[in-house]
Amino acid sequence: MLCHGFAQRDGIFAVSKAKKINEHVVRNLRLNNVSLAQTGMRFRNAGEVWNANCGNAFEKTLLLNGLLQLAGFQSKVAFCYDTLKCNGKDFYFPQSEYVTFDWLDQKYELSATHAGKLEPVGKSLNSKLVSVDDNYILTTEGKTLKCSGKKGDVELHQIAEGYYSLTLERPLGVFGMMPGLLVGKRTVPVVCGTAKEMYRYTVTLPKNVRWVGKPIDVTVNKPFGYMQIKMVQKGNEVEVVRTLSLTEAEIPVAQYNDFKAMLLKWTDENYKRLVFAVEN
Repeated sequence: MLCHGFAQRDGIFAVSKAKKINEHVVRNLRLNNVSLAQTGMRFRNAGEVWNANCGNAFEKTLLLNGLLQLAGFQSKVAFCYDTLKCNGKDFYFPQSEYVTFDWLDQKYELSATHAGKLEPVGKSLNSKLVSVDDNYILTTEGKTLKCSGKKGDVELHQIAEGYYSLTLERPLGVFGMMPGLLVGKRTVPVVCGTAKEMYRYTVTLPKNVRWVGKPIDVTVNKPFGYMQIKMVQKGNEVEVVRTLSLTEAEIPVAQYNDFKAMLLKWTDENYKRLVFAVEN
């Protein structure tokens, strides 16, 4: 963001300078079309990108941010999301090509991959909506438990004789992979965009199979969003409902620890695994 006094005093000049820096990074540094996922989360710093005169979207973002800061802007890198295919499924992978700053009480963003007019924050950090409704059916052959879903057979892990675990499909949405990338402390807000993810899983049990577990209701309600994970048995069905809603595009520093803690709960493997026992 711009220092407020600088923005008030030299607003038009400041924005013109920011746009020129943006145009230089976009037009004069070659874009390598390689995502962070493909590089194994390895990337060069701003100085190395400048000397190489090229970089991927994230590396060019680091350079754009560095140049803006050298020019007197207090800018910051904003999260946005790339799509990563894994086993034929789409995952939203946290990445960035945007830098944000304030000007005359309005927050704006610049892209490191395309030049254009300044856009208010949130226009390109579009809300992601993910909705999944899946059904699993368990069957037995003697003491062996099998599982089938909408797309065919589903692998079960035998943890002991007569006991099997089912791992629910990994969340496909924006925040499925993010917590491990979040640092312990922050001195600036996290700009991540809004999101809404809803998952419903139903597991149908035969008469000789029981769910080895207890009803779960993990609910987190914060100013920036809401999360709930529920596991409950209704007759011969075990139902798992997962809901995540982020209503604020920017998470303040004061709420960062709560934000990270919520996402750690959201991705906790214990809330994605069901254990079943085959009885005689």
